[in-house]
Amino acid sequence: SSKEIFYIIVKEVATLIDATRCSIFRVTHDKKFAQVIASHDTPDIHLEIMIDNYPEVKKALDTREAVIVQYILSDPLMKDVQENVKTIKDNAIVVIPIILKDNVIGTLFLRSVRENKFFSERELKFLKVVAHIAANALDNAFLYENLESTRLQLVQSERLRALGELATGVAHNFNNLLSGILGHTQMLLSKSLDEATRERLQIIEKLVLDGSEVVKRIQEFTRLRTTKDFSAVNIKDIINDVVRMTESKWSSIPKITLRVDTDSMEIPIVEGNASELREVFIDILFNAVDAMPKGGELTIQAKSGGKSVFVTFYDTGEGMSEETKKRVFDPFFTTKGLKGVGLGMSVAYGIISRHNGQIIIDSELGVGAAVTVQLPVSEKVIKEIEGKLNLKQGEKTKILLIEDHKVTLDILSENLINQGYSVHKTDNGMAGIKMFKDGHYDIVITDVGLSDISGWAVSKKIKDMSPQVPIVFITGWGNQLSSSQLKECGVDFILAKPFKIEEISSIIKKALDSKKDV
Repeated sequence: SSKEIFYIIVKEVATLIDATRCSIFRVTHDKKFAQVIASHDTPDIHLEIMIDNYPEVKKALDTREAVIVQYILSDPLMKDVQENVKTIKDNAIVVIPIILKDNVIGTLFLRSVRENKFFSERELKFLKVVAHIAANALDNAFLYENLESTRLQLVQSERLRALGELATGVAHNFNNLLSGILGHTQMLLSKSLDEATRERLQIIEKLVLDGSEVVKRIQEFTRLRTTKDFSAVNIKDIINDVVRMTESKWSSIPKITLRVDTDSMEIPIVEGNASELREVFIDILFNAVDAMPKGGELTIQAKSGGKSVFVTFYDTGEGMSEETKKRVFDPFFTTKGLKGVGLGMSVAYGIISRHNGQIIIDSELGVGAAVTVQLPVSEKVIKEIEGKLNLKQGEKTKILLIEDHKVTLDILSENLINQGYSVHKTDNGMAGIKMFKDGHYDIVITDVGLSDISGWAVSKKIKDMSPQVPIVFITGWGNQLSSSQLKECGVDFILAKPFKIEEISSIIKKALDSKKDV
């Protein structure tokens, strides 16, 4: 390895020159620091030095010439570091710059005991030759490091590609399952229910929707995410959701009490992703509960200040050391041993950063912790998702529904019928094309991945027959479809599974409005 080669060089030079220390320094681009990559008396050295503490090295880097200090304690060059060098037994230093392609990339550094004997011209010439050899060795080391880095990136890229393909397939199937759960839940919510049952169903509905957001992020993890699918978020509602969703955990520990303080003042609306914010708050709450194994008090407080909203989780648990506070957002760092994977807070940090906010931690060992999430108040008026369509409008609309996943087909069909639409359904793409040819439909809703032919082919055939009819794609693949292919096949709208009833209603309204504009 390059490390072994450099060690052999400094070891042989130290023997030939009779040096008490022979090292090779590799300097940073700004020449403020240097890494000691080899030293003859320490084979496995790992050390970084500040150049300003070594005036002889700084001079060699600046002048690109050899620097010789015959008497450390009396040389004017060393006057500012006398306190540091007065205990050194050596009295002579020589520093040779290592130059590669006209750039100073390091130095050859030697210290020696020289009583009334100076470094000879012959020794200096030899050291300059060694520095030249070291330059070539460093060059090869750089090339090898770059090659190895590129290789690792390619390996990682290939792993990500394979994992991405696996994740996409799993996510597609999982979205179909979530669609079935969500559809049945919303069907139950549309009926007359007692308040306790309705509240439990609403929690299930939110958990399913949060699960779909997690799946969406799995689908997008190999792609650069730049869009912000934000809407108006009521922080009080988020906190209340989190308390209800986590009740089974914190209430199972008898000596833990939880207090929520959100009524002391008006909390402004923020702009964000409700599912992601719930995820962050749940993770912080679980961390607080885990920090109080013997019980304690957990307080969640929300307040506004200036242009920000602050949500703070106070616990009376074990607290954090300074080292833990420094590393709390590092991926895979955990204080929970085998019980934790160390990703919760690093994911939380990424989510809050995407919201242009920050997480502030105040804690000491033995006195608990206060974790504050700061979020900016929305500066623009945010329109909420449109509600359900008027049933009278639905009665006039004839929909062709094509979906090969039977649960999704039946649930979606029933929901649309309950809203007053006339729905004709099939689980077969070719049958859907024939139904459209034989009848008249205002809107076509089709899945992308059908069992006989693709949704792309269905869309193209229908657009060829009737270009003005809006086509809606429902898909478990997320919003990852090619925009050029969508345009080519005449797809007007996309709806990613799982979706709420309000979302399909909103899409249908937009489709009808677009049809009027044609």
